[in-house]
Amino acid sequence: MEKLITTTSQITTTVTSNTTGKNTFAIERTLSNVKGDTAIIVLLYPTISSTRPFSEDSTLLHLTRHMEEMKLNRIVIINLFSKVCRSRLSTRGIKVDENNLRCIEKIITDKKKEHNAKLILAWGTKHAHPQRGAGNKKRISNL
Repeated sequence: MEKLITTTSQITTTVTSNTTGKNTFAIERTLSNVKGDTAIIVLLYPTISSTRPFSEDSTLLHLTRHMEEMKLNRIVIINLFSKVCRSRLSTRGIKVDENNLRCIEKIITDKKKEHNAKLILAWGTKHAHPQRGAGNKKRISNL
């Protein structure tokens, strides 16, 4: 019989949200046993909250699946809009949240200092034109 090995790995998810779970400000995924860098990824809106930490959307699942090949052991997801959504959100009815933007600025500054993190702005074609999203992305890119 061929010799077998056992491998144990772990994905740790840390969610930073308000007490109601209606707004999520950061989602951090860390892979154990994987060497790599930290990336701060700016997306549009979260689907995970402190009340639903095991919820998965296709974007987060895709990013997690490809972390090792991108040589990342940690990703920090921050969103232009902090309101937790269960389905696709239109940016038409959503307002700029200055508190969320200050939180984004702090996270980017802190993570860059702590881990020399890479900043990735997920621009996307669907939401490239709405002024609220594009304006926030331009503001973040100047950090």
